[in-house]
Amino acid sequence: AVKAGWSHHLKRVVVVLGDAVPSAPGRQLTDLLTPQAREHSLAGTLSSIHGVEAFPFHTETAYWRYPIDWVILKCINPGTGYRKTLLIDGWRLRLGNDEVKALEDSLMVVKNGSRSFLASAVERRGGKLFFRYDLGCMKRACTAAASAVNILKKRVEEARYEEVQWKPGRHVIFDNHRMLHSRAKSYVPDADRKIERVYVVKQRK
Repeated sequence: AVKAGWSHHLKRVVVVLGDAVPSAPGRQLTDLLTPQAREHSLAGTLSSIHGVEAFPFHTETAYWRYPIDWVILKCINPGTGYRKTLLIDGWRLRLGNDEVKALEDSLMVVKNGSRSFLASAVERRGGKLFFRYDLGCMKRACTAAASAVNILKKRVEEARYEEVQWKPGRHVIFDNHRMLHSRAKSYVPDADRKIERVYVVKQRK
């Protein structure tokens, strides 16, 4: 079950969306996210690369073979810096058909310890785009991939984003295959920022 402090309404939302799963074997279903200095962060995470600075736009669990379907965030404490979460709708990126085709055909090396694999940053499924985008764990496998991903990176940099201004108890739910998100910069130390996160997978038919 999802953490006891979560509302009955939110637990029902999780059930409708699918099944909550831990972010790693042996962990609880709910993760507590706080800004961490690089030296105190788990190797390979965005915190180990960016520390307490802003995070770039990315999708969650890009290093999983099948990235998580839904992400639920709940604010416990917005933190001293009132740092925002930013969201970009990948379906509204101005990607042309030729660009999508180039991204589909360009494989990236997805680093996952000894189980690294090849995958595309964008796939077309049922006429819709599916994004796997995290340049912290994804490396360009060839010149063609570098060119294609640079196009996607440019589109992301140019895109309009929505800002989530956190306050205690506020929830955000987003489709991880469609939405890219980032953590904005804080201009003051905000180790008191606490955001709970739950991963949800769709019930497969």
